[in-house]
Amino acid sequence: MSRRVSNQLKRVLAVVLLLAVVLPSLMQVQAHGAAAKLGESRVVRVGFPIQPELTDKDEQGNYIGYTVDYLNELAKYTNWTFEYVEVEGDLNTQILTLCDMLSNGEIDMLGAMNRSEQLEDMYLYPSYSYGTAYTVLAVDSTSVKYMEDDPSHWDGIRIAVCSRLEHRVKQLEQYAKINGFSYTLVEYPSQQEMIQAVLDGEADATLQVDISMEQNLRSIARFSPNPYYFAVAPGEQRLLRELNSALDNLSKGYPYLQSELYEKYFTKHGQFGISQDMREHIASLGVQRVLFFQGNSPIQDGNLATGQVYGVAKSYLDQFSELTGFQYEPVIAQNYRHGVELIESGQVDLVAAVPANADLAVECGLLMTQPYFESRLVLVSAPSSEEGAGGEPNWMMANTLAEMERLNSTQDESTYLDGFSVNFYTQKQGRFPNLELDWTSADSVRYSVGVPGQSDERLVQILNSYANSITEEALQDMLYHNSAQVVHYTVWEYIQMHLWKIVAFAAVLFVAAALCIIRNVHQKNRVLSKMNNFNERFRRFSGLLNECIFDYDYQKDYLQIENNQYLFVGRHDIQNFTVRPDETVLNTPAVRTLYQTVLEMIQARKDGVVDLSLDFEGTGEYRWYRLVLRYMEGDGPDEGFAMGRFLDVHEEIERSNELKKQASNDALTGLLNRSTIQRQVSRYMEEGNRAGVMLLFDVDNFKRVNDTMGHPEGDALLKQIANCLDNTFRATDMKGRMGGDEFIVFLPGNIPHDLLRSKLQTMIDYLNNLVFTPYKELHVSLSIGAAYIQGEIEDFDGLYKHADYAMYVAKLGGKNGFFITDSNTCTNQSCKHCMKSCKRAQYLESKKRSQEAAARGELPARH
Repeated sequence: MSRRVSNQLKRVLAVVLLLAVVLPSLMQVQAHGAAAKLGESRVVRVGFPIQPELTDKDEQGNYIGYTVDYLNELAKYTNWTFEYVEVEGDLNTQILTLCDMLSNGEIDMLGAMNRSEQLEDMYLYPSYSYGTAYTVLAVDSTSVKYMEDDPSHWDGIRIAVCSRLEHRVKQLEQYAKINGFSYTLVEYPSQQEMIQAVLDGEADATLQVDISMEQNLRSIARFSPNPYYFAVAPGEQRLLRELNSALDNLSKGYPYLQSELYEKYFTKHGQFGISQDMREHIASLGVQRVLFFQGNSPIQDGNLATGQVYGVAKSYLDQFSELTGFQYEPVIAQNYRHGVELIESGQVDLVAAVPANADLAVECGLLMTQPYFESRLVLVSAPSSEEGAGGEPNWMMANTLAEMERLNSTQDESTYLDGFSVNFYTQKQGRFPNLELDWTSADSVRYSVGVPGQSDERLVQILNSYANSITEEALQDMLYHNSAQVVHYTVWEYIQMHLWKIVAFAAVLFVAAALCIIRNVHQKNRVLSKMNNFNERFRRFSGLLNECIFDYDYQKDYLQIENNQYLFVGRHDIQNFTVRPDETVLNTPAVRTLYQTVLEMIQARKDGVVDLSLDFEGTGEYRWYRLVLRYMEGDGPDEGFAMGRFLDVHEEIERSNELKKQASNDALTGLLNRSTIQRQVSRYMEEGNRAGVMLLFDVDNFKRVNDTMGHPEGDALLKQIANCLDNTFRATDMKGRMGGDEFIVFLPGNIPHDLLRSKLQTMIDYLNNLVFTPYKELHVSLSIGAAYIQGEIEDFDGLYKHADYAMYVAKLGGKNGFFITDSNTCTNQSCKHCMKSCKRAQYLESKKRSQEAAARGELPARH
């Protein structure tokens, strides 16, 4: 019997490849959606062998993996409900058993199947595959000897193989021949032994399949793509037709699904290593000249006068330099034509940030590395004339700021520009009053490093490996670091914004100067007149800036103020400033706070900037102001001067706070997003705090709301729950949305159990009576799990695990309730046949009695 199973195993494993990839879609498919649901409602039985990342189950027993999530997307185009069929045994036994069940019609479909003439005689196959697997050459993930996609330095590499990998060895032979490197095969009895040989250093690499590669290996080459399919049981022609139609509609409505799923589950980020010989190669290149284009903050920008560059591209290259020892000096181009001239004249070795499909790449013959940053396009339009709009929009100018200035002064033109750059430059109020912005474009733009002329192939390969390794979180940090900048206005921008005021001011200056020259004959009077004229100019100019400007004389203890709208009841000077003025000057809390701040900055005798939130009017409406002070030393210890500005920066700080909020809050509910609340709770616990409780909320049967009443109704329900959380808990509590219909609240400090129980029960009653009433027939309710910081719990993950378990118990007790766990709570998945008495058993028994009593009409079923 065992010999027959072994023969079957060899035959099936030669033709079957079982994989899974999953990426929950971030946007709903709209095209083809309504017309895609074909056929009658039916339950489709799908074979489900347990494999990591492919067809697997989580700790709660939920089905997960590539195939599961692909089928979830496919279900939107059918009337199918999937039933996953599991069998006993190891992986090979499961595969054999499920293949036999498929042949006998005991299951309807089996995923991740190869397609061959032999298999087509056994099963039905659709016209479309749902994924692609690759053979990969894998090395120890901790090794830096071999760089990804760098075959020119792989000669003599030792590759571990076993007898069952003959077809992969043939694929390797062809790949090595094409890429021109030699290798030595080292044979081992089994796949596990050849993997261990790589980890022990007996071999340099081994052959793997990308979607089932060991966690402690990393890929340096990918080749021989092999599509895989859903196989359908013989005789199920109708099911096959519906499957073909659904696959066709899915490929049209969501064409990037397979690549996105592959990226999420089978592409490893964050692994970047570099060997010593690679460092030496980079060092041999010397200082590389890298081209940056002006006017594209926060992506890339530069100052020709100082030679300094800014932006995400600089941060990206700086981090690359830290990791590799790469040295570069910036070269700044003012516009597209200037950049082309620099490249064609050989003054540039690299281009920092080149948009995909840019004219620059074609005209200069640039070799593009793997993209490292993605942004969205915004349609920027000039005003329309009476004749109407012009032709097709332009695309991605090399200098975003210059193009916005051009559009602001013309008509009937439009250009697609980078959304981050447009947002950066429109922070300046009144800078572009004529422009119209359309943020609805779904088009994206991806930036790569461009390599002109005869490129150094090894440097390109190292840059590609670095681009593949960098995480989205790291890129977002670079973006926010370069976006959160103080907005400065140039003199020319002020002139454009206040042209008529400046003309009038200049006219006044001219008349005043003429009168001074006519009326002053003697040199002394002329000098005095000029000094008075200068002070008048200074005062008027400060008035145009809408800033309060002051200077302080340390020797005289004298404060002089110009254009005073805020300081000390409009006074223009204060004698003996360091002696506290009387209450007629410091007549409000805001003025007293401002006085104390100015005094401390003056006494510190150094430059400083302080932002203050003040209510000068006493109405309770606070605004942000900025106090800037510059210290100038005098000849003696008691001498010196300080000059300062006091200005309203409320809109600037509010805009900066709004950007930070968008980065840390959930877009739908306004609560904190998953990464932010995880970071805040982790920081709280890392500081040694051991008092607090985590609450997890899950909306029971929420999917029924989406399926029955539509996603807009589901979104509205989530917003109501979020409002309830916001109103129920303290402002100091951390409230967030983990994703989907799951919410989280962390309450820092000592929270009494009785108070927590009362608050949770009140919240459940409120939701049941006021919020969930329209969904009563769908049995929508709320299950809550609570876990205190105690015992062995040391970090966020440990606390989250206990709270998640408590929520599981609440659902086990019939949902619509809450359970508070402690370190003594039983963690078995089932209480069946358990004779122990524990908190969970008592809770479940109490819930059971309450539900039975409620069924008899004696009392309401509640926690």
